[in-house]
Amino acid sequence: MDLKIGLVGVGRGGPSSYHARSFSSIFNGFEPERVPEDWPTHQQRVEGARVVAVWDEDAAAAKELADVFGIDRVAGSMEDVADGVDGVIVVDDITMTHQKKARFFLEQGVPTFIDKPLSDDAREAEELVGIADKTGALMMSTSALRYARETEAARSVIDGLGKIPLAVTACQGQYMGEDAVIHYGIHPLELAYSVLGPGVVSVDNVGENGRNIVKLTYADGRVLMLLVFAEIAQAFKLDLYGESGATSVLVEDWDYFYWKMLATYAAMLRDKTLPVPLHETLEIIRVLTAAKESLLSGKAITLPGGG
Repeated sequence: MDLKIGLVGVGRGGPSSYHARSFSSIFNGFEPERVPEDWPTHQQRVEGARVVAVWDEDAAAAKELADVFGIDRVAGSMEDVADGVDGVIVVDDITMTHQKKARFFLEQGVPTFIDKPLSDDAREAEELVGIADKTGALMMSTSALRYARETEAARSVIDGLGKIPLAVTACQGQYMGEDAVIHYGIHPLELAYSVLGPGVVSVDNVGENGRNIVKLTYADGRVLMLLVFAEIAQAFKLDLYGESGATSVLVEDWDYFYWKMLATYAAMLRDKTLPVPLHETLEIIRVLTAAKESLLSGKAITLPGGG
């Protein structure tokens, strides 16, 4: 029997609706003639899982999404969307407030995917994780870049680099002002964490005017440079400099990383096992919020437990 998934939030059109539309296409498939020309879709399907209910404050927008992607039910409330589903997805709508809707589902013990970023406030992120721990609700929050095909394909090369003292990861951050380092920076940071793992103790953002240049120092001395620049073309790239060589990972297969992320969420619902430890998810948010704080203060930030 297919997993039943509830979708929370459909955006306000344009970029704010990108993930709601993309995710719906991956779970439910679509008939091309029903999809508006400017809506994003993906060909790869997550088999054995389907969005069966959608809720948004804007019921008309929720109905439009349901009509296009064959979602069975437009829910009348968050309580209603949680009824009879195996899990919910709370979708990023580029307001950085979507996570506030997730609290209700976690409190009810509903398995919840909170789209990136988990929060723009580390204390709020800690509270959400605390609720999940208290109620036993399965919780996942990530950028899809953690699941890049190109990183998987390069794994044997990466393993051959030995210790990696230096890495550089970058992407475009064209909107969101000072919050760009959080909202967009999570993409290259998750890409880097998929190789380097957690353990950052210090964050120093020496950038300015749409150029985030962030030095992340690990407890063991490794350095990761996180670059989020407004004026560059959109690209996700990771450069790794090891003791035995160097390599680069340029991520271009968007269909794959969105599909793999959602397939991983479906596997979490089936297996009742977290794909990423929540302490690592929390560290990522602490790093990103510290990067913004460092930019504004002009000072390096020591993370909890570091230094």
